[in-house]
Amino acid sequence: MPAIANRLRTLFPTSELVRTDVLGSVGLGLALDAARKFGPAYQA
Repeated sequence: MPAIANRLRTLFPTSELVRTDVLGSVGLGLALDAARKFGPAYQA
C-alpha cells in the first residue's frame, strides 16, 4: 500500500518502516505453543 506507507513516512519521518508481518509471527508462536500443549490438531 504505497499511499499508506507514504503517509506514515510523512507523519513519522524519523521512524523506520517495518515491512514484515509482526502480528502473524505472534499468531504462529501461539499456534505452535497450543499444538505442543493440546496436540497438533484440536477436534471440537
